[in-house]
Amino acid sequence: MSSFLGAFSDLANKALTYGIKSVPAESLLHNSRKDNKQVKAFRAACHRGFEKAQRQALDLIVRTRADSQLAKEEKIKRELLVRKVIDAVAYTLLMKETHVMRRLSMHDYAPGIDISVVKMALAESERLNAESRQTFALVCDLTTFVHVGDLLRIDCRKGKPKIEIIELKSGRINSMLMDQLRDLDPMCTFTTPLNKENGLPPSQRRQAKRIHRQLRRMAQVQEVLATDKGIDIGFDAPIHLAENHAVVKEYDEVMQKMCDQAVAEQLAGGTIQGCIHIGIGYDEDTNRARESAKVVLSPVLYDQKRKPTEDLKKVAREFDELIPADARYQTYDLLKLNLSTVPCKPFICWELDPEHVLRIADGRLCILASFDVIAFVWLARELGVDMRFSSRPKATGVAKKFGKYAFPTWGGRALVSSEGNEETILGGGILNRLLNDLVCPASVIQMGQPSSPTVHLQRIPFSYVLRSGKTTGGSK
Repeated sequence: MSSFLGAFSDLANKALTYGIKSVPAESLLHNSRKDNKQVKAFRAACHRGFEKAQRQALDLIVRTRADSQLAKEEKIKRELLVRKVIDAVAYTLLMKETHVMRRLSMHDYAPGIDISVVKMALAESERLNAESRQTFALVCDLTTFVHVGDLLRIDCRKGKPKIEIIELKSGRINSMLMDQLRDLDPMCTFTTPLNKENGLPPSQRRQAKRIHRQLRRMAQVQEVLATDKGIDIGFDAPIHLAENHAVVKEYDEVMQKMCDQAVAEQLAGGTIQGCIHIGIGYDEDTNRARESAKVVLSPVLYDQKRKPTEDLKKVAREFDELIPADARYQTYDLLKLNLSTVPCKPFICWELDPEHVLRIADGRLCILASFDVIAFVWLARELGVDMRFSSRPKATGVAKKFGKYAFPTWGGRALVSSEGNEETILGGGILNRLLNDLVCPASVIQMGQPSSPTVHLQRIPFSYVLRSGKTTGGSK
């Protein structure tokens, strides 16, 4: 693991610190103009670092796959660790807007990588990047969450960034189909004139449908990002984004202090706003680190159960028959959760000391978090939000429609929030926010509430392109 960890550390540094190391922060702080020479130099340096990281990530994945001494599970973990670094690049390029990240995902898992396709896409990416260092084309397949297009290009040549998703196609047949599909409305049903009368064999008609499907998904992404409403490509269902977005408070600083304590004393524990109980273990032996995390988490949970407030007792009694005792707490290994969650804030973007991030990556620093759903309901009510649990049939119906991972349940029941006559079932996004984004529970509860402080997000112009290239993105 040590050689991989060194390569992983170098990869993360190129992705996250290349720009600031090349252009000193002081030169940026002393310039107020948004598009001055220093800012452009910094952006260009960041993009060079991203490009180096992309190429290094692919090389590291190839070497990991070729290592016959590694167990299959370890290969999968290392590949996900590498892809999370590229997720961090995408997270940065998208201005850390997680709502934009969610619009680019179709699956709740990271699709596999075809090395030959990624190599060809990388070549096209580097060709485009050479046009201007004020642009950067990211290879989508190297991320875990960008499931549309082959390249995600950010263009800052005119100051404000704009997003372009590029679907690459090659070959005479693809070029012919592209020419005929170019003027077809991608949002309409596929009733194209590309049929038997045009002399197209079945295989070409199927390929035309695949291209049209890709165009349709990109058009759906464009519509949602441009208007805040449309069809979500993951759920294939209408969505409407809130006009205002809550200002959130994160608990990275608390996590940093607990990690410091764990490294110094081998373990540390604490509770975030009564809802998230954390146990951290540190040891050079990863198994002992995990055992230490379990050891410290147990008394943290015990204290919560032994000394509840009267209001918390009241909420617990209310749902005592609905939520079994063993379903109240759900415990997660935060690294495993982050690696398996698509999309989310990558763990290497947590505001932690870089050494802690490396310790988390290789397991020497194990972080376990137990989410107390009853305490979460109690906190919501303390904040004036009417929160309770749904019926089992309602939770089952929603899970069938959108997938069981989209809506977590406790004892077969989902969380429900009511405001006036409107009732909202809370989806898996709450756990994502709490345990991947490290957002404080009170902020998660207040998101979307009329009384919460709000900010307006900066909208990033978006476009999509279907162009001839040197690769094909397959049939995503």
